Amino acid sequence: MGRPSLNVKRVSVNLPADMPDRIDALVGAQKRSDFIREALEGALRVAETAVKARDRRE
Repeated sequence: MGRPSLNVKRVSVNLPADMPDRIDALVGAQKRSDFIREALEGALRVAETAVKARDRRE
């Protein structure tokens, strides 16, 4: 059967060589994906808010 879909898409990203070790030191290797996902979600919110603000000014 397998696990149900989590509505995710696997992507490959190149990171600086030391970055995975730095993330693992903070959260552990088992939580690396969660950390990256949450960090990207936060960065996207900031960028989307900036774009909306810019568009309102134009």
